[in-house]
Amino acid sequence: IGIENSNILNYNVSSDTGSWRTVGAGGIVGQNNNNACIYNCYNNAKINAETYNGGDNTGAYAGGMAGSSQGKIYYCYNKGSIITKGSHSYAGGIIGQACRYGDISSCYNIGSISATGTSYVRGSGIIGENGWSSSCWSIPVNNSYYLNNTTYSWYYGASGYTTGKVDSDTLKTYASTLGTAYEDDTFNINEGYPILWWQAPTLELNKKQVYIKTNENIQLNLIESTDFTNAIGKELAMTDLTWTSSNENVATVDSNGLVTGKSDGYA
Repeated sequence: IGIENSNILNYNVSSDTGSWRTVGAGGIVGQNNNNACIYNCYNNAKINAETYNGGDNTGAYAGGMAGSSQGKIYYCYNKGSIITKGSHSYAGGIIGQACRYGDISSCYNIGSISATGTSYVRGSGIIGENGWSSSCWSIPVNNSYYLNNTTYSWYYGASGYTTGKVDSDTLKTYASTLGTAYEDDTFNINEGYPILWWQAPTLELNKKQVYIKTNENIQLNLIESTDFTNAIGKELAMTDLTWTSSNENVATVDSNGLVTGKSDGYA
């Protein structure tokens, strides 16, 4: 997406950008403008940007979510490598360059950061360059974490930051710290790091609600899920699950998912 002026929700990118992009490059958008919002997204791709020395287009900005941003970015993470080169080169795990409007909250970066060039070169774990003048001030960054470099190598008028560098093992335990949009990576689909709720593999049963009589039986069965099978590395059998009843006076369930009605009520 080139320039984004609306909202993006529950989105991911896994393929590298390939060739170098001039000016702004982001895993989700190149530019995030007008207080637009990016929610519940992640990037696995390598993002490249290089300075274009022609006309009024100077500088290279690359970020896991956005190359440049004047919008909100919440509950997002980056795993991809972020690389910029040339003068005015800014690389950040979440945003390459940010100013004035918007904020970052509950995000993390585990991707490598590289910014090279002759002048005004800045790379950091969250934002490459966060504000640069009284007319382009920095944006707040809250509850966000990173493994590489510093949070912001340059900022102007910084205030309201709660963020920091943590080690890999600690970050893997931060699902609850980052908020309700995240879950623990129980099935190791993200190398143990917190995943977004919509990434978690789910199980579905053939019956969601059923009425049975006393002494009547009904068999619960799993509906095959390719995502779940891939996540655990095998097909799941009924006996692999632990079956329990919330009220055994009303209904019981055995180790194979066979439910038996016992009396009136709900379970």
